[in-house]
Amino acid sequence: MQRKTTLNKYFFLILILFLFFLLSDFALAKKCTTDAECAPARCVDEKCVKTLEIVYPKVPGATATPETVATGLPEYVNYIFRFAVIVIGLIIFGVLVYNGVIYLTSVGDPSKMTDARTGIFAGFLGAIILLSAYLIFNTINPQLTILKMEEVPALKPIVFPGIYICANKVDDIEGVLNKYLQGDRVEAVEELRKIIEDKICLKANFSGNFENFEVSANNNTFFVIPAEESKYDSDKATTTTKYVSKYGLILHEKDNFSGRCFLAFQENDKIYASSSKEEFKPISGNFDKLPSDFKARSFTLFKEPDPEPAPAAQGVILYNCLSYDQTGCAKDVTLKEAPFNTGGADMRQVTKSGLGELAQNTRSVKIDPKGSFLALLYEKDDFEGKCEVISSNVVDLTQHPIGRCPTDLAGAGCNVIGIWIYSLGGLLSNPYCQPCIQSMTVIKGLRL
Repeated sequence: MQRKTTLNKYFFLILILFLFFLLSDFALAKKCTTDAECAPARCVDEKCVKTLEIVYPKVPGATATPETVATGLPEYVNYIFRFAVIVIGLIIFGVLVYNGVIYLTSVGDPSKMTDARTGIFAGFLGAIILLSAYLIFNTINPQLTILKMEEVPALKPIVFPGIYICANKVDDIEGVLNKYLQGDRVEAVEELRKIIEDKICLKANFSGNFENFEVSANNNTFFVIPAEESKYDSDKATTTTKYVSKYGLILHEKDNFSGRCFLAFQENDKIYASSSKEEFKPISGNFDKLPSDFKARSFTLFKEPDPEPAPAAQGVILYNCLSYDQTGCAKDVTLKEAPFNTGGADMRQVTKSGLGELAQNTRSVKIDPKGSFLALLYEKDDFEGKCEVISSNVVDLTQHPIGRCPTDLAGAGCNVIGIWIYSLGGLLSNPYCQPCIQSMTVIKGLRL
């Protein structure tokens, strides 16, 4: 038993060594164009490749006869299959001839005749099995005998679409993006990956705080990698491909989306971009439009809503009541509510005069439809000062920092006790704690 185990170990060791040398590519480093340059080796695919020491016989039908160590496993399997068919066919032929002779020469000996008939039957059965195997592999599905490892094409190099914010300033990012969009994509991807690694660039996937750095004017860089969208026109039987950027970014001065805020990039009333591959302009640059004393510690990421809001959508609706569904608001307020839609654009800005009597008098907010609009509410008329992003319906804005601006010197009217006292009994306003809103930016977008 122990001897058998030892033999098994040697057998598997020999088998592993055989497969290793069979599958290994003993290609020499020297390049070549002719066999003469590689003698005694051969030139295969412009490389000097060592020839086999064993000369394999030619087998009819084999896709390739192993001649060099560059011969791959599929060619060996095909060769062995064809070779086995010929050898087994010869053996079956020999069995039939041998048992046929025994049958003819054993007249009068019933036992030999029975053995001969059994051998002839076994030979015919083997021939049927061999023929069936060949038909299955070669006739029904020839690909089963044409084993070939196709070369896998290199994947198209990409950088994941989205907004990237770099902890350091990047020089000539626009040139690299132009190369990525319209030039040598492979080289551009390598350059972008190096920039992302060296400059510590964060891909914004959802709103949050900057953990290890802060963004300030001229010290940081952002860039946008657009997504490719293809659309097939069945009428014209053509496919149109374009670049699309569907994300926007709001920077906040303090952690957890507080303090002043800044819409990072937009062109007039456009935030999102979509155009043909040839005409798409790179979205990138430094945050040089930020105030010199602005240092962003958090950010809000948003995307273009899908589906597009209907033209009848009201957008952001401001109310002077503590609850937007409350009845019986103060009679001395002539403007009860006001809807602010972007009018088909990506954004719309509303000053204090545009807010009318809702300026410093807004106490609840409604978004129609949900998930389609954002409201940037500012405490100053020129879109400056404390800011808050509202992305869903808000009842009682006094629970938010943007809803609490003290009017007395001590500021006690906006602390917890002061708010509770003046809200007791459903009073509409607190003379010592007013809503802050004096201007607003409405953005068509879904907060992430």
